[in-house]
Amino acid sequence: MAIASPGRLLRNLGASALLIFLILIFAGMMTDWFIMPLYTRHGAEKPVPKLDGLPLDEATAIADREGFRVVVEPAKVGGKEPEGTVLEQRPLAQSFAKPGRVIHLVPAKSGVATEIPDLTGYDQRTAEIECRNLGLLISPSETSYDFSAIVPKGGIVRQRPSPGAPVRSGETVALVISRGPRPDAILVPSLVDLSLHEARQVLFETGLRIGVITRKETDVFTAGTVIAQSMVSGTEVAQDTTVDLVVAVPKLAQGENTEETPNPDAD
Repeated sequence: MAIASPGRLLRNLGASALLIFLILIFAGMMTDWFIMPLYTRHGAEKPVPKLDGLPLDEATAIADREGFRVVVEPAKVGGKEPEGTVLEQRPLAQSFAKPGRVIHLVPAKSGVATEIPDLTGYDQRTAEIECRNLGLLISPSETSYDFSAIVPKGGIVRQRPSPGAPVRSGETVALVISRGPRPDAILVPSLVDLSLHEARQVLFETGLRIGVITRKETDVFTAGTVIAQSMVSGTEVAQDTTVDLVVAVPKLAQGENTEETPNPDAD
């Protein structure tokens, strides 16, 4: 029997080692590209569908179609909502979750509510409608804003009185509305041409505060609109930074006049 030469033996060993190396690389690529994603479902997160306000059967069908499971919690009195309508859902709509996760749904039942409902996660309009249906009031002066990594922007973060408190007709409910996740830096918005009310709302929602309000007589701009601001829009500032505003008022025949008004919202 012929014995392979040392050179050929080395070549065979080299070819075998290269083949094993290529097989290992291919196996690693298959693991990274296919096996691990299937195991971890990496990148499969998707927005949770909005189910509150829908009939329970329809909400369940949508959740099933989107790949989520449903757990129906005990029903609550829903004010004027038809019986069987979804009042609450957890996780909240538009939050991200992996398919297969459970969505908890609370349907409405007929009757008269005796307890203040949990408004957390509702958008402001829905929360106000819910309160009106129970004879409760929402006062703009009692509404505030805060950042939240959980509740999407515009949703209710907290409330007062707390959920479960007795319903007293005519009582005011204070709402804390989400500004969305806390940014690394806040950009000063453009407030020129907005009404003072709109500018105040934009600043509050952004996480800034109104400073001194100066009223300037002019016949160029619409009365009540912001015609100047103390910080250029797009400037990066810290939370609770105050922005001074100049607001247009009708021009008097005697000439131009300015008046500074202390802002009741400023410290």
